[in-house]
Amino acid sequence: MTWPWAVKYMPRRVEIKGFTRPAGGGFFVNGYVMFPEQKTGAPVSFLVDSGASITVLSHHDALALGLDYDKLTKEEGVALTFGGPLVLYEAQNTVLFLATEDGSLHRIPLAKIRVLPPQEQEYGIPSVLGMDALTNFVIDFVPSHGRLYLRARDRAVPKPAKKKRRCFLSHNSKDKAFVRRLAGDLQRNGVDVWFDEWKIKPGDSIAESIEDGLKTFNNFVLVMTPNSMASRWVARELSVTLYKYNSSPKRGRKRVRIIPALVEECGIPMWLRDIKYVDFRRDYRSALRELLSVLV
Repeated sequence: MTWPWAVKYMPRRVEIKGFTRPAGGGFFVNGYVMFPEQKTGAPVSFLVDSGASITVLSHHDALALGLDYDKLTKEEGVALTFGGPLVLYEAQNTVLFLATEDGSLHRIPLAKIRVLPPQEQEYGIPSVLGMDALTNFVIDFVPSHGRLYLRARDRAVPKPAKKKRRCFLSHNSKDKAFVRRLAGDLQRNGVDVWFDEWKIKPGDSIAESIEDGLKTFNNFVLVMTPNSMASRWVARELSVTLYKYNSSPKRGRKRVRIIPALVEECGIPMWLRDIKYVDFRRDYRSALRELLSVLV
């Protein structure tokens, strides 16, 4: 069989062709229903009903399409009326299109369509376009210029995964009590923490483990106490961070942000005094919130 219009993929929004507005409200839109297996098809005028869960063909349109009720499956309890459950017939392998102003037909996904029984003809029930046909589409009326549009329904776009904040805790072993608390609080707030007690296992090389940690974490939190400022290990970690990652970084190599955390009064090296520190000396909770706010 030949198509009465060209069939196209639907753009973002298209204007519906030749709709009508009855006095009782609502909209009638021009569609085209086809049953490929039976090689039948015909234009159908549908009442758009957002309150209807299913799409239904009137008895008159079913006859125009050449449907044989003896070959349809009877369904009960699918729809309710004031008179009780309505018996419907089910037609499988349906192809449904809506006509638009650009002279095209736009396909509306619909696996099956229900058909009103012959006895309902006397009530003058029209063919209805229900929500099962509008799962992926919305029909919008624009009162300002009296036009009706078919558009793709907005879908929730998943947000890109938030980049996980990661930090390396540089400290002296004599300050473990404070660092354990800080590491736990950071982790509970979604930060991936490099803490030697958690990352270095028996048999691991301490130097290599620390080097690996510095490679993969982009925040270097320096816990400043008299112990750490006198520690050769802390000095080494800081030197590697400064000279390997933050001085003349090679193309593609990340930079590491150094964040001093002042826990106790101590002598701060001259070059480090230029970097604003997070002050944990008085109010731990406020300092923790500030540290969380600057981690990248």
